[in-house]
Amino acid sequence: MSYCELNKNYATIFYKGHIAPQIICNVTGCIFQHYGIYDWEGDGIADYLIYNATGGSTQKHDFVFLWACMHGGNKYIGSHNGTHSWGMCHSLMGETNTTFSENGYANASTDYGRCFISFDGVSINFKSPTGYLTYNYGDFAEIFYQYALQGYSINDALDLATRYTHEYETFYSQCQLYWPDGGYTMPGYNKTCYMRVWGDGDLVLPQ
Repeated sequence: MSYCELNKNYATIFYKGHIAPQIICNVTGCIFQHYGIYDWEGDGIADYLIYNATGGSTQKHDFVFLWACMHGGNKYIGSHNGTHSWGMCHSLMGETNTTFSENGYANASTDYGRCFISFDGVSINFKSPTGYLTYNYGDFAEIFYQYALQGYSINDALDLATRYTHEYETFYSQCQLYWPDGGYTMPGYNKTCYMRVWGDGDLVLPQ
């Protein structure tokens, strides 16, 4: 796996699932809080296992979108100590909340050329309606990728996904998902969640 990750021109990941919190680490004396991701079938992976399997803290992946709870939050981005990591963003990308712009949509930087998206708080179910026509957030994600894979920047693709799936909203910054001004309260949870864009929102995926 590490050979494939280190010998590549470009790598991108999309994952839809859940956060796996409070993972027990097998490293003696570990002081980190570990997290992971898992699906409905129960298959999952811990952050620190990704770090080593993909070659350490090198810049391995260029665009990562985790449609899962919490991973986009400030304290979940992660870091490392030696060859031992915590946090999905750092384990997949080698970045921290100090090396990535915390709002890549509003403050994109071409110096990064890499981007990470996930949720700060509870992630929205794909079946949750956007409130406009019959669109739901699965449609939002699908339309985002339709444009992101056609040469549009991450920010432009977010704008277009918003424009199609939300009434009277032209830009992602007007969407109820937008951090820090928006926020969506999940029915039954009474918790506000945001979709965070870290790093370079001007990133264009190669064709």
